[in-house]
Amino acid sequence: MKNNKTMKIILPIVIVLALVGMYFVKNKESLKTSSDVETNVNSTEMANEDSEGDFSLDIESGLPKLEEYANAGLPAVIDYGSDTCQPCRLMEPEYKKFHEKMVGKAFVKYVDIDDNPDAAKEAPIQVIPTQIFYNADGTPFEPSKELREKYQLQMYNHKVTKKPMFTIHQGFLNEEQLLEIVKEMGVEQ
Repeated sequence: MKNNKTMKIILPIVIVLALVGMYFVKNKESLKTSSDVETNVNSTEMANEDSEGDFSLDIESGLPKLEEYANAGLPAVIDYGSDTCQPCRLMEPEYKKFHEKMVGKAFVKYVDIDDNPDAAKEAPIQVIPTQIFYNADGTPFEPSKELREKYQLQMYNHKVTKKPMFTIHQGFLNEEQLLEIVKEMGVEQ
């Protein structure tokens, strides 16, 4: 009887461990594939750096100060996501195409919150992907009512001063939608 109780405890533990092991084995291949792609992207991004600012896509550590964007006189779009997030992975090719079209016209940055968790603390990130939009002068983008409703853009104001601090979108945006938003921000396409 004691042996039967032991089996009831050990068997579920063995099953859970087997499932966890299969998960890691399965994800090991996908992580390898994404790191190979990342290497190719980084070499392309280095070629995209310009004298007016850094137009590379990924932010490696911390966010550049908004003054840096404002000094270049270009708007900024920052996307917070993760390689482990399915909607983020679906958005990745769209965001890369958008980035390529915006080099020299706007700063388009991507922050992987798994690799850079402190950067996510600097903004109201509740879900990923989340995009934040800044005007060319470094102030938060204030969209028209129509654009705000169409894309469910949210504005966050300072508690005391009531001045806008962030304009965000939560969820997936495709290249066309991103281009429509930056067009209203004054970016010529």
